[in-house]
Amino acid sequence: MPRVPKGKRARFHADPNVDRLFAIVAALTAELSVVSERLMTLEKVLVRRGQLAPDAIESHEIDDAESALRLQAREGLIERVFQVLEKDG
Repeated sequence: MPRVPKGKRARFHADPNVDRLFAIVAALTAELSVVSERLMTLEKVLVRRGQLAPDAIESHEIDDAESALRLQAREGLIERVFQVLEKDG
């Protein structure tokens, strides 16, 4: 479900491009934080249950289907992060 901000975008600097850059960095930071925490949790749960060897992720080889899924996820991330540039101009 797409998130739609309500109200006007806050302005902190005289140059609106600085605010846009800050919004991009903030969005990337939020995305990275959530993914890192979820990944860490998932790895720990799987290792504790014996469903994942501790070195399984480092030795994993990506096939074509997984590569395509990763590409789709990456494009979605880029779209969400840079949405501020599309909306503003």
